[in-house]
Amino acid sequence: SVEGYLAHKWGLTEQLTSGHPFKNLDGWSVGRGFSGPNDISVNLSGIGGSKTASHSNSLSTDNQWHHIVSTYDGGTRKIYLDGTEVSSASASGTVTSTGLGLVLGAVDLNSSVAATDEIKNVAAANHSKIKLDEVRFYNAGLTASEVAGIYNFGKGDLATVGGFSTIPSVISGAAGTALSTTVTADFVNPVYSAYNLPNGLSINSSTGEISGTPTVGGSHTLTVFAQGGTNTAPKKTSSTITYSAPSSVPKYGTPGAANVLTKSALLLAEIEQSGASSNVVDFVWDTSDKGTSNISDWNGSALAVGTGKEGFYGKQVSDLNISTTYYYRNRTAVAKNLLDIAPSSLKLWLDASDYTGGSSWPDKSGNSNHATKSGSPYIQTDAQNGLSVMRYTANNQFHSFNRMTDIRTVFWVLKRTGTDTEQRFLLGDHPTYPFHSNGQTMYHSTYANTNVKNGTTRLNGTGVTGTSTTFPSSMSVISLKTSGNVTANSFSKDRTISQRVWKGDLGELIIFNSALSDTEIATIEGYLAYKWGLQSSLPSGHAYKSDFPSFNSWSDVQSFTTETTITAPVLGAQSVANLDTTSADLEVVLSDNGNDATSITFFYGDNDGGTTPGSWDSNLTFSNASEATIRKSVTGLTSGQTYYFRTLAKNSSSQNNGEDWANSSTAFTTITSSVREETEAVRYS
Repeated sequence: SVEGYLAHKWGLTEQLTSGHPFKNLDGWSVGRGFSGPNDISVNLSGIGGSKTASHSNSLSTDNQWHHIVSTYDGGTRKIYLDGTEVSSASASGTVTSTGLGLVLGAVDLNSSVAATDEIKNVAAANHSKIKLDEVRFYNAGLTASEVAGIYNFGKGDLATVGGFSTIPSVISGAAGTALSTTVTADFVNPVYSAYNLPNGLSINSSTGEISGTPTVGGSHTLTVFAQGGTNTAPKKTSSTITYSAPSSVPKYGTPGAANVLTKSALLLAEIEQSGASSNVVDFVWDTSDKGTSNISDWNGSALAVGTGKEGFYGKQVSDLNISTTYYYRNRTAVAKNLLDIAPSSLKLWLDASDYTGGSSWPDKSGNSNHATKSGSPYIQTDAQNGLSVMRYTANNQFHSFNRMTDIRTVFWVLKRTGTDTEQRFLLGDHPTYPFHSNGQTMYHSTYANTNVKNGTTRLNGTGVTGTSTTFPSSMSVISLKTSGNVTANSFSKDRTISQRVWKGDLGELIIFNSALSDTEIATIEGYLAYKWGLQSSLPSGHAYKSDFPSFNSWSDVQSFTTETTITAPVLGAQSVANLDTTSADLEVVLSDNGNDATSITFFYGDNDGGTTPGSWDSNLTFSNASEATIRKSVTGLTSGQTYYFRTLAKNSSSQNNGEDWANSSTAFTTITSSVREETEAVRYS
């Protein structure tokens, strides 16, 4: 009995012999096995006891969500990990009931049954330290297909709990132009909500109407939710919609300046919602508002302080005048998107960067030429310049769309993987093959359509001969202006030949039914190159080699006034945080910076040096400190050693030479052991 108690408490049950009377716990459990940190162990008392599934996933270290299923159908026990069977064994019997409590994230070691109306006293142990969600119990064994459907490639099956009978894939709009569209749930009593709606739009919780006048453009992925149903049959569902609009100026916030001192300040800008895929933020400042005509009109400027979308941007400025009011603005270079630069002949726009996956890939051109998935191509996140791509691994994987017979200009952001010589086309069609390749070469000199071969093909902005140029093995921008109409209906399958499909990544596909000018082609190449981080591949003479297609936007003016007097800084209490065996965080409160740039030096060592800097072993300095708790981390300490620290604040005040020492030194001792909290075990160092 004692062996069984200890084995189960300390996770050593698999070390017990097969005939041990306490080999298996009563009841059931799902947890980590003993053989390794990534093993999955399922105990079903009365149905074969403990079974362990081994696999190649690093569950304990990969910091990812995983889906685990244990199922028993009366004849077979199985364990599934992320939709894949990882253990199977014949079994029979029923699970033995116990007085142990149902605990998520631990096990109950108290087998005493609670009396009527008494709360069960749980003795929790073997804490798992996991995050847990979507816990379900079924009263029947699940099949492999049912488990796969629940896992759904990591997306779950909430869509099967309810759905939308009406929902658009894309909402096409423009900043300043009113729009309206409606989503409809397929169950009764729905209540609607939405996340990440562009500023100016809202959703009616009762009707599902999304309406208003958006104030920003660009591309946004909206998430729409609905929940309702009845008390006995509750329903909920969610789905994503792509909002697609020409780029616009961002929605600016007005955070104002921070840490304003006598001669310096931290200028802050905020983009509350971006109207483009990227913004480059500049700062200008002066003693009067110089307007929005030219940066050169302002006395001070800092260019390209930050690049991004929503968030805060800051610039520390110095050499200001005492007791003076300053004004500042932000100029933002707003990246143009395809809808800003494309002519009206745009027919298809597939963009993997803001696509979350599914059976239909939304067409952002506004023409509803949505692409339908065949096979299992999938979205690979953070694949190129932080953006997602569509990944094809051959195996009859492709996307089909409405057949187009008047294609004249096409752009791709893609790469081909592998060295095989299989025919893989830039675009597919049935029953013709205008984009016929020649193994690793883009176009076949005999079988490719003459309008393709005689057109103008460019690779990263440089003209190439398609019949002698190999497909790029790294992400690249390809453009083609045909010499006449050609047809296509997929990316990318050749007729009905299943092996002739793409193998590699596709980031973006854009099709026009007109022959674009060289200037238009160069502009779209620039847009694609900067979006996908490929601008270094453009030739030196390219129109957008050094900058992306953009337009400028100015924020409203903000102002601040520098302080009048400088006094010595004032320090408050000291403390120690995150104390470990060889490191610690030293902290002090800066109560007053004296309206001047203040530095704080942390002096520390194994002896107390008092207020004599040279008597301390080491020091660290924090510059330009704000009035807050200031922290510095120190490492390389010795376990079990007592240390001391004291802080000195200093600015340019003549009062007390601009200095203030903390009232006294603070002592601390590094720890000598680490504690395993879930079992109160002590590991001695």
